[in-house]
Amino acid sequence: MIHVVGNVAPGRVEFGEPIESLFGMVHREIKKADGALCQLERIFATGGGLQYRDHNTSNSMVDPGNVKSLAAAGFNIASHAGNRCFDWGPKAGRYTMMVKCVAGRNGVRKVSFLPGYTNQRAEPEFLSRNDPRFEEVLRYVEPGCEKLGTTLSMEGEEAIVFNPTGKQEA
Repeated sequence: MIHVVGNVAPGRVEFGEPIESLFGMVHREIKKADGALCQLERIFATGGGLQYRDHNTSNSMVDPGNVKSLAAAGFNIASHAGNRCFDWGPKAGRYTMMVKCVAGRNGVRKVSFLPGYTNQRAEPEFLSRNDPRFEEVLRYVEPGCEKLGTTLSMEGEEAIVFNPTGKQEA
């Protein structure tokens, strides 16, 4: 069974509310699923300047600590609504990544990402470690990792966010 939820806009940290409260009334049902996907409507970022838009975007950037509410609810996959990615300027929109999650019957075994950059044609490209933008993306992501209580480690071209065994995957 898979649950899919759209238009998720976590913002608990900013209001001093408990992280777990976002899906407090439905998290038990979400956790029954073999997989749960949510479509994010917010940018998890700590910087950038709001760009002009003809619609209200005042709440589109939220503290990266809010991602904990997704885990507390039982979501194990999140996609991002790209219509908000440039609301907070080029930095928030240019840095990107492909998240890799290795899971099995006993849960998540590893979460990593491939750092990327959105080029002038709005096309994402994955970066090699010898590209200076690779380190820029890592530095941009690190404050969010700290708020989640994790640190980045490297395995080839992948930035490892969570690997309880410390073993490399085949």
